[in-house]
Amino acid sequence: GIWNRGRFEAGSPNTGLDEEATLVLAGSRDQIDGFNKRYQTHQRSGDPVVVIGGVRVGRSTATALEEIGVQSRIVEKESTRIKESGNYVLGDAAERKIMEEAGIGDAPV
Repeated sequence: GIWNRGRFEAGSPNTGLDEEATLVLAGSRDQIDGFNKRYQTHQRSGDPVVVIGGVRVGRSTATALEEIGVQSRIVEKESTRIKESGNYVLGDAAERKIMEEAGIGDAPV
C-alpha cells in the first residue's frame, strides 16, 4: 500500500508514487524474502529505517531489523507504549514534522 499525506491507501497495479508517498510492504517472511530477492539493493546507508507504530508488530519489526544489523527508529503517538527511549520518536506519524524528526528524509528506500 501507500502512505500518502497521513492516509493509507491500498496499492493496485495503477497506483502511482510521488514525492509525498511512502511505500508500505507487509507479508509473510517468505513473501518479504521473495520481494527482497527480486528488488533489494545491497547498499546500506547507515541511516535508520522508520517504523510506524510501537506496539507488537512495530517492536517485532525493529527487533528483526536489529538482528540483521539495520538500525530503526519507531514513531509512536502513545507515550505509554514506548518501551525504551533510544530509538523512539513520540508523535503522530501522519504529521510530516514528526516523520522528519524520525529521519524519513534520510531513511533507506
